[in-house]
Amino acid sequence: MWWVAWRQHRLQIAVLLAVMAVGAAALIILRARIIAVYHEFGCALFGSAGNNSGLGCVDTDGRQVWWNYGFATWSSLAHTAMLAGPVVLGVFAAAPIFTREFGHGTQVLALTQSVGRTRWFLAKVTPMVVPLVGGLLALGFLMEWTDQTVEETAYFGLAESNFFARGIVPAATGLMAFGLAIAIGMYARNVVTTLVVGMLASGAILLGVGNVQPDVLPAQRTVTPLADIYRPITQAELDAQRSDNGQSPSTDFDRNARWIGGGYLDAGGRKVTTSSAQKSGCFAKADKAGNAAAIAAGVKPEGESGGVGVSVDGSGVVAAQPESGYQNSVEYINANAQEMLACMRSYGVAASYNDMLPGSMLWPLRWAISGIMLALAVAFTTIGAGRLRWAVAKR
Repeated sequence: MWWVAWRQHRLQIAVLLAVMAVGAAALIILRARIIAVYHEFGCALFGSAGNNSGLGCVDTDGRQVWWNYGFATWSSLAHTAMLAGPVVLGVFAAAPIFTREFGHGTQVLALTQSVGRTRWFLAKVTPMVVPLVGGLLALGFLMEWTDQTVEETAYFGLAESNFFARGIVPAATGLMAFGLAIAIGMYARNVVTTLVVGMLASGAILLGVGNVQPDVLPAQRTVTPLADIYRPITQAELDAQRSDNGQSPSTDFDRNARWIGGGYLDAGGRKVTTSSAQKSGCFAKADKAGNAAAIAAGVKPEGESGGVGVSVDGSGVVAAQPESGYQNSVEYINANAQEMLACMRSYGVAASYNDMLPGSMLWPLRWAISGIMLALAVAFTTIGAGRLRWAVAKR
């Protein structure tokens, strides 16, 4: 039976493997080309010394290599192929397996031999599943290997465009599409219909799983009291912030993390919804309080040249007020924060929160999503196997 199944589907298996081999070669060539160009301009690769700034690589003319040498485009195309490819290949591998048997009537000969339906079903399916899953696993890890070449693509593993294109997830997606196409083929008994419906339905399922992906595992919530957000600062703290442009060291930032959502909480930890009008009103009050405090302290607005005025509708001359105003003075900042704190508290807000998926959740989430895909594949395949008796009776 295995030999017969191989003989029947060897051309299909060869095409499947050839397509995946071309994809693998393209990823290897892309990686090699990126490394060659980065070395040409003396740029460090991801994980090597000197590649922690995130400033990228520039050529001798000062152009950004990642964008101007086409790598951003090719990387985007590779990710798109790794998102859609498993669906297409999974449906392509499954669609003709049984529909062609029913179309030619050859299932009658197979099932009148001393072979049970279950054994026939498994013998037909297995020769296609093994190369499909093996090839997609190889492509998924090749995609991850290629993305780890430079800093531009090394991070954000939990974002959908990276998550579903790397590691074990493409193989799980292909397996889900394969099982669905098996079930559809048992009902449609037509290759073209199975291909079209299978790809559309598998794509819809992939989008649905992508939508629930952030909620499969519990996010980590960080709660910050409002008093800490709008706390007073000293002139020394303000000067320190200016000296480092307000940036924290890159080592403190989890660049594989994914922000899920955020908002405000009351004193009891319950979510508080504030309208745009309420927040805009608080910002306006806080800005007014900050300006008043800066003026009272004799702060000179940034950019003021001293004594220069503007005429307003011929009604007289008023002091020029540059756009930046007083916002960079400690007097403005503290008065602004105090008013903002009071205003937000008046609406019941006691703290803000942010829900994040840390980078450490990458592999647990991969296993969870792959488990969901595998469960769907088993369910669809079981439906197809259960439909086999009816499909044979309807020949």
